Amino acid sequence: MSKEKEIKMIIEAVSNEKDLPKDVVFEALEEALAIAHQRHLNESEAQLEVNIDRKTGEIQTFRLWDVVATEDDVEIPAAECDLKAAREIDSHATVGKKIRQEITSLDLGRISAQLAKQAVYQKLKGAKRERLAQDYEARVGELVIGVVKKTTRDAVVVDLPNGAEGFMPRREMIPRESFRLNDRVRAAIKAVVWDKKGPTIVLSRTAPSMLSQLFAIEVPEIGEGSIEIRAIARDPGSRAKVAVQAKDTRIEPKGACIGMRGARVNSVMDEISGERIDIILWDENDAQFVVNALAPAEVKSIVVDEDLKTMQVVVDKNILSQAIGKNGQNVRLASELTGWKINVISKEDADEIENQEASKTFELFTTSIGLESELAEVLMQAGFTTAQELAYVDNQEFYEIGFDDELIDMIRERAQEYLLEQTKVQQNQGDLSQLPGVHPSWIPILNADHVYTIEDLAELSTFDLMDLIPTCLEEEAQAVIMAARSHSQE
Repeated sequence: MSKEKEIKMIIEAVSNEKDLPKDVVFEALEEALAIAHQRHLNESEAQLEVNIDRKTGEIQTFRLWDVVATEDDVEIPAAECDLKAAREIDSHATVGKKIRQEITSLDLGRISAQLAKQAVYQKLKGAKRERLAQDYEARVGELVIGVVKKTTRDAVVVDLPNGAEGFMPRREMIPRESFRLNDRVRAAIKAVVWDKKGPTIVLSRTAPSMLSQLFAIEVPEIGEGSIEIRAIARDPGSRAKVAVQAKDTRIEPKGACIGMRGARVNSVMDEISGERIDIILWDENDAQFVVNALAPAEVKSIVVDEDLKTMQVVVDKNILSQAIGKNGQNVRLASELTGWKINVISKEDADEIENQEASKTFELFTTSIGLESELAEVLMQAGFTTAQELAYVDNQEFYEIGFDDELIDMIRERAQEYLLEQTKVQQNQGDLSQLPGVHPSWIPILNADHVYTIEDLAELSTFDLMDLIPTCLEEEAQAVIMAARSHSQE
């Protein structure tokens, strides 16, 4: 049998045995032959290339050289040659390029069978690993069951179905969770990471998809699609919140997920080391969704700031700690679940803030704008809080509280005079709205406390600003105050 026919038979046999494309097997054999040639030459730094004709099985072997300018520039004799020598091989050779020199191919009978076999099967192993990784990449988010193959301080290596191998870093494991060799482990496919060493299938037991997949198994209504999981927030190993919605109005989604005597949710909790799970009803109304997410704490009232994407939630003082949760866990998970920044305060604190705001508004109307006390109180009871409202609101709103045109004109005139004066001050001393970090909704509140300019703001402390703007976080307040002081020093 000719050498070429023998090669084609080998390719055919291995391709069928391993269920791999012939091109992959050809490439593996080419690499094996290149390694064998390198060993035969006894030059580990030599660059070799083997090409096998896909139709005829004919083998061509080439030695590659990097072209350098002169002999003095040659640092690796086995892989480099100077320009003069290179042009004896290839008249078009140029410095910085490679040239190819065909050499005699080795007889297959002289090649170490073991070496060739190892190289071929290593290539096939890599190809199979890549194919499996591509299959798993299409299944990201799904749940898989594997057997622990190896454990280290930083990760667990898991044998997966079909011969794939998963890698679960410590950060993707539930805290205080440990596995031993040959333990069965259930995890979600988080990602497939590709690098120079090849693909890595990353597994996770802390990802939200772990919970959603477990519920799909335990709750038939989720598996069949009549109940949808809309959002998940987790503090792995401790607590989780799962927002659900029923597509079928005849189904009560919360009860379906909990199950008879908690059987369904308990099964999920058992799989994730006893992590407590709150089932939350999803609601299109953001405020109601936040109220649901803070359960079991009962909410008394809620103030929504669409611009800042924040909600101030008021609860009774005796359940304030429950609403916030240990180390802020309950409110943090509720914020993550809903996508809103949530600030929980007691009813007493809310009343105090309301009284402070009322005092500032009263002082604005009487001292700054110059209205009578009784008139200021009537306006406040009617819902007026800013000079802008007094100056520009439609007359009809004044008529509804019994004011005539003469009184309305007087209120407008004084409010507009006040606003004009503030505009002049801002133009002369620095406009608050131009300062990075200052939200437009803050300005009326700051003005009510006689903070009209950047210079005024610079005189406040971080905590002064947080007292004036309860929704402002400490780092935000600090950044604004520092910006104001920097501007004032210019």
